[in-house]
Amino acid sequence: MAKRFFEQVGGIISVLLPGNNPEKIINMALSRGIIITDLKQQPDGMHFKIRSSAFSALKSIAEENG
Repeated sequence: MAKRFFEQVGGIISVLLPGNNPEKIINMALSRGIIITDLKQQPDGMHFKIRSSAFSALKSIAEENG
């Protein structure tokens, strides 16, 4: 229950990262201090969760790498 409460209060976002090389973007995000949880590889891309405050940083990394 505490985890679910934190997700609602802390602002957790579920992300789908499609593309040919999502591992590169994930590694760059981790090196910049973005915390990634529940990472799963699916046929349509990588699914994971991040805090809402880290979304703009992840977006800029993704745009830099196509």
